[in-house]
Amino acid sequence: MKNTGVEYEKFVRDVQQILVNIDSRETVEVTHNKILTDRFGNQRQFDIYWEFKYGGVLYKNVIECKDYATAISIDKIDAFVTKVASIPGLMGIFATKTGYQSGAETQAKVHGIGLLTIRKPEIGDWTLDDGTPLVREIIFNSKMMLPGKILEFIPKFLEEPKADFELSGWNNEIFIISDGDKYSLLELEGKLSKDSSEIIEDNISLANGFLEVNGKCIAIAGYYIKYQTFPNHVSTFSINSMDETLAYVQDHINQHRTLIKNDGKTVDLSKTSK
Repeated sequence: MKNTGVEYEKFVRDVQQILVNIDSRETVEVTHNKILTDRFGNQRQFDIYWEFKYGGVLYKNVIECKDYATAISIDKIDAFVTKVASIPGLMGIFATKTGYQSGAETQAKVHGIGLLTIRKPEIGDWTLDDGTPLVREIIFNSKMMLPGKILEFIPKFLEEPKADFELSGWNNEIFIISDGDKYSLLELEGKLSKDSSEIIEDNISLANGFLEVNGKCIAIAGYYIKYQTFPNHVSTFSINSMDETLAYVQDHINQHRTLIKNDGKTVDLSKTSK
C-alpha cells in the first residue's frame, strides 16, 4: 500500500496537541490538513495548524510533515521557507522521522524554521544526553510453591479412642498438637511443598503429641502420611515503558529531547543525572 503520509501527519498532530496542552492555559485545537490563503490570494495547504493568543497577539503555527526513510535535504527546507513566507505572521516547523542533513539544519536556523524529529519510541531512546541509561523495562519472575495433597493420614494412637471420638472432618478441622505447636492438616499440606511431582510416604514421630478433632483431643505417638507433591509454578511478567510511551520528540534547533507518554506526561532526556 502506498504511503500517503496522512497517518504520520495525524500522529504528529496528536503529539503536538499533547505538547500544546502542556504549555497552554487555554483550550487550543491542533488541526490536520489546514487551508490558508497567502498574500497573493492562493490557497495553501498545511499538514498541521494551531493558533493562540498571547498578550493580545495572535500566533499562527504550522508543521510540515514528511514520512521519509532518509534525512531531509536542504531543498525541502527551501520549499517550506517559501511557502511559510507567503503568509504573514506564520511560524513554520518541519517534522520527520529520520532527521536532517547538515545543510538543511543550517538553512532552517537562518530562516527561523523549527526542526523536529517525531516518531515512535525506540529501545535506544531511554538514555539521557550525558549517556546515563534510564530504566525502560522491569521484569518480574515469581515462583509459587504449591502445597502438597494428603492422600492418606493414619494417626498412631497411644490408646484406643473412645466410642464418641470420631476421626472425620475437613483438613482445616483436624489438628495436630506437638510440644505446644498446633497446626491443621490443611496447614500441614502447606509444609509438604516440594519442587517435583512425587507420591511420598512417611512415618512421623511426635513428642507429647495429640490429635484434636471437633474440640476433642487424644494422645498420639505420631502418624503415617501419604501425600503428593507438585512442581513449583513459575511465571514471568514485565512492565515496559515503551508500551506506555506515545512518541520520541527531538528539537534540533534547541537541542532538546523528550519522550511523550500516553497519558500526556513527558520525560526530559536532555537533563543530566547529576
